[in-house]
Amino acid sequence: MRRDARAPGSLALLVIAACGGDSKPAAEHAQAPATPASATTTLTVDAQKCGYEPNASIFDKPAEMWTAESDRTTTSYLNLSVWKLKSGEPIQFNLGVQADGPDLHEISTVAGGTTKGSGTASITSQGAGGVIAIDGTDASGAAVKLSVNCARFDPIVEEGGR
Repeated sequence: MRRDARAPGSLALLVIAACGGDSKPAAEHAQAPATPASATTTLTVDAQKCGYEPNASIFDKPAEMWTAESDRTTTSYLNLSVWKLKSGEPIQFNLGVQADGPDLHEISTVAGGTTKGSGTASITSQGAGGVIAIDGTDASGAAVKLSVNCARFDPIVEEGGR
Protein backbone atom coordinates (compact mmCIF):
# COMPACT_ATOMS: atom_id res chain seq x y z
CA MET A 1 0.00 0.00 0.00
CA ARG A 2 1.41 3.34 -1.00
CA ARG A 3 1.00 6.26 1.35
CA ASP A 4 0.80 9.84 0.13
CA ALA A 5 3.61 11.87 1.59
CA ARG A 6 1.71 15.21 1.47
CA ALA A 7 1.10 17.08 4.67
CA PRO A 8 -2.35 16.81 6.29
CA GLY A 9 -4.65 19.57 5.00
CA SER A 10 -2.92 19.81 1.63
CA LEU A 11 -5.89 18.06 -0.01
CA ALA A 12 -8.16 20.85 1.22
CA LEU A 13 -5.86 23.44 -0.30
CA LEU A 14 -5.87 21.58 -3.61
CA VAL A 15 -9.67 21.48 -3.63
CA ILE A 16 -9.91 25.21 -2.92
CA ALA A 17 -7.39 26.01 -5.62
CA ALA A 18 -9.14 23.74 -8.11
CA CYS A 19 -12.45 25.50 -7.42
CA GLY A 20 -10.98 28.91 -8.10
CA GLY A 21 -10.49 29.72 -4.45
CA ASP A 22 -8.33 32.55 -3.27
CA SER A 23 -7.59 34.31 -0.04
CA LYS A 24 -10.80 36.42 0.02
CA PRO A 25 -13.33 35.72 2.76
CA ALA A 26 -16.43 33.76 1.73
CA ALA A 27 -18.64 36.86 2.13
CA GLU A 28 -16.71 38.55 -0.69
CA HIS A 29 -17.51 35.61 -2.98
CA ALA A 30 -21.24 35.65 -2.30
CA GLN A 31 -23.39 37.12 -5.01
CA ALA A 32 -25.19 40.33 -4.17
CA PRO A 33 -28.93 39.90 -3.54
CA ALA A 34 -31.15 40.64 -6.50
CA THR A 35 -32.26 44.25 -6.70
CA PRO A 36 -36.02 44.62 -6.21
CA ALA A 37 -37.93 45.19 -9.41
CA SER A 38 -38.25 48.84 -10.27
CA ALA A 39 -41.85 48.31 -11.38
CA THR A 40 -44.51 49.92 -9.25
CA THR A 41 -47.63 48.02 -8.25
CA THR A 42 -50.44 50.41 -9.20
CA LEU A 43 -53.98 49.49 -8.18
CA THR A 44 -57.36 51.20 -8.29
CA VAL A 45 -59.92 49.45 -6.11
CA ASP A 46 -63.65 49.95 -5.67
CA ALA A 47 -63.85 48.96 -2.01
CA GLN A 48 -66.71 46.77 -0.80
CA LYS A 49 -66.87 48.38 2.62
CA CYS A 50 -65.66 51.81 3.77
CA GLY A 51 -65.98 53.49 7.13
CA TYR A 52 -65.36 56.81 8.83
CA GLU A 53 -65.17 57.85 12.49
CA PRO A 54 -64.58 61.55 13.30
CA ASN A 55 -63.69 60.84 16.96
CA ALA A 56 -61.32 57.87 16.89
CA SER A 57 -57.86 57.54 18.41
CA ILE A 58 -54.63 55.69 17.75
CA PHE A 59 -52.29 54.99 20.68
CA ASP A 60 -54.37 57.43 22.78
CA LYS A 61 -53.98 60.25 20.23
CA PRO A 62 -57.28 61.76 19.02
CA ALA A 63 -57.78 61.27 15.29
CA GLU A 64 -60.25 60.92 12.46
CA MET A 65 -60.26 57.37 11.06
CA TRP A 66 -61.11 55.94 7.63
CA THR A 67 -61.22 52.24 6.71
CA ALA A 68 -61.59 50.31 3.47
CA GLU A 69 -61.95 46.58 2.87
CA SER A 70 -62.35 44.44 -0.21
CA ASP A 71 -61.91 40.83 -1.23
CA ARG A 72 -62.99 40.95 -4.86
CA THR A 73 -62.66 43.17 -7.97
CA THR A 74 -59.03 43.79 -8.94
CA THR A 75 -57.65 42.63 -5.59
CA SER A 76 -57.82 39.38 -3.77
CA TYR A 77 -57.37 41.23 -0.46
CA LEU A 78 -57.50 44.82 0.80
CA ASN A 79 -57.44 46.02 4.40
CA LEU A 80 -56.69 49.71 4.95
CA SER A 81 -56.98 51.92 8.02
CA VAL A 82 -56.01 55.60 7.92
CA TRP A 83 -55.72 58.03 10.84
CA LYS A 84 -55.56 61.81 10.50
CA LEU A 85 -54.32 62.97 13.89
CA LYS A 86 -56.03 66.03 15.31
CA SER A 87 -52.62 67.28 16.52
CA GLY A 88 -51.63 67.91 12.91
CA GLU A 89 -49.02 65.13 12.77
CA PRO A 90 -48.64 63.38 9.39
CA ILE A 91 -51.41 60.98 8.36
CA GLN A 92 -50.66 57.43 9.50
CA PHE A 93 -51.92 54.17 8.01
CA ASN A 94 -51.88 50.37 7.99
CA LEU A 95 -52.22 48.70 4.59
CA GLY A 96 -52.43 45.10 3.48
CA VAL A 97 -53.17 44.58 -0.22
CA GLN A 98 -52.74 41.59 -2.49
CA ALA A 99 -53.40 41.74 -6.21
CA ASP A 100 -54.40 38.62 -8.09
CA GLY A 101 -50.83 37.30 -7.74
CA PRO A 102 -48.99 35.92 -4.72
CA ASP A 103 -47.42 39.21 -3.58
CA LEU A 104 -48.86 40.67 -0.39
CA HIS A 105 -47.87 44.30 0.13
CA GLU A 106 -47.89 45.50 3.73
CA ILE A 107 -47.11 49.03 4.87
CA SER A 108 -47.56 50.41 8.38
CA THR A 109 -46.59 53.97 9.28
CA VAL A 110 -48.33 54.13 12.65
CA ALA A 111 -46.07 55.74 15.26
CA GLY A 112 -45.98 53.59 18.39
CA GLY A 113 -46.63 50.38 16.46
CA THR A 114 -44.45 48.09 14.40
CA THR A 115 -43.64 49.99 11.23
CA LYS A 116 -43.23 48.28 7.86
CA GLY A 117 -42.07 50.18 4.79
CA SER A 118 -42.97 53.83 4.39
CA GLY A 119 -45.46 56.02 2.61
CA THR A 120 -48.02 58.79 2.57
CA ALA A 121 -51.80 58.77 2.48
CA SER A 122 -54.41 61.31 1.45
CA ILE A 123 -58.18 61.42 1.61
CA THR A 124 -60.35 63.28 -0.89
CA SER A 125 -64.05 63.65 -0.09
CA GLN A 126 -66.57 63.16 -2.89
CA GLY A 127 -70.18 63.39 -1.77
CA ALA A 128 -70.94 60.71 0.83
CA GLY A 129 -67.75 58.85 -0.10
CA GLY A 130 -64.33 59.65 -1.44
CA VAL A 131 -60.94 58.38 -2.48
CA ILE A 132 -58.12 57.20 -0.23
CA ALA A 133 -54.74 57.33 -1.97
CA ILE A 134 -51.56 55.61 -0.82
CA ASP A 135 -48.10 56.16 -2.24
CA GLY A 136 -45.50 54.04 -0.53
CA THR A 137 -42.90 51.32 -0.40
CA ASP A 138 -43.47 48.02 1.36
CA ALA A 139 -40.93 46.35 3.64
CA SER A 140 -39.39 44.43 0.72
CA GLY A 141 -38.73 47.67 -1.19
CA ALA A 142 -41.58 47.28 -3.70
CA ALA A 143 -43.28 50.54 -4.68
CA VAL A 144 -47.07 50.64 -4.22
CA LYS A 145 -49.52 53.23 -5.56
CA LEU A 146 -53.08 52.58 -4.49
CA SER A 147 -56.29 54.48 -5.12
CA VAL A 148 -59.33 53.23 -3.18
CA ASN A 149 -62.74 54.44 -4.32
CA CYS A 150 -65.41 54.50 -1.63
CA ALA A 151 -69.02 55.07 -2.75
CA ARG A 152 -69.84 56.07 0.84
CA PHE A 153 -68.23 56.04 4.28
CA ASP A 154 -70.43 54.25 6.81
CA PRO A 155 -70.09 54.93 10.56
CA ILE A 156 -67.44 52.72 12.19
CA VAL A 157 -68.76 50.56 15.04
CA GLU A 158 -66.29 50.45 17.95
CA GLU A 159 -64.81 47.01 18.57
CA GLY A 160 -62.98 46.08 21.74
CA GLY A 161 -63.13 49.64 23.04
CA ARG A 162 -63.31 50.89 26.56
